Amino acid sequence: MKDIHALIKEYVSEETVITWFKKFSHEQIKKGVSYSINEKKEGRVKDMARYLQKMVATPDLFDSGEQKRQEQSKKKQQTQEQQAIRQQEAGEEQSKSDLKKAFFQRRVDLIHSLIDSESGLTQKIMQQLRKENIEEKTDFLTELALSSYKPQNHIESDSKEEFMFNFTAGGTLGSHLNLGQTSHENGLTN
Repeated sequence: MKDIHALIKEYVSEETVITWFKKFSHEQIKKGVSYSINEKKEGRVKDMARYLQKMVATPDLFDSGEQKRQEQSKKKQQTQEQQAIRQQEAGEEQSKSDLKKAFFQRRVDLIHSLIDSESGLTQKIMQQLRKENIEEKTDFLTELALSSYKPQNHIESDSKEEFMFNFTAGGTLGSHLNLGQTSHENGLTN
């Protein structure tokens, strides 16, 4: 009690502090006094005696320093959570990118093995695309696949090398071919 009164003796009497201890817990009085002193230092209190009476009587009072620490802690936690979310999103994007690259490489490997296993397959594929392109109801994807196919001057026309160059160039050709179908289902056999 004397330690608390020593902090505020210029504003309230010892009898007032004794009265507080009859009505309120030591912790509540301590918080009210601490809060009032901090507010006075900040220049927010004009009548300290009245303010002390009010704050000591206020249950569950936080002093401004404690409140600031809690706010800072909350902001820090939010920042850490946001950073963790960004890291997780970056990891997911990297995984997605890696998966796309692996999928593309698998398609390239598959087309290589199909072309290697069936002689003249690239010529059959190109003939089929050209045939579909001249039909009355041309498939838009077929048209795009042919328009994105670029002959290479230094490579034999419709050869495996030229076909693979165009397949891996990122044009519509690679996405137009359904690798899940056999060459018979694609209409590529005689």
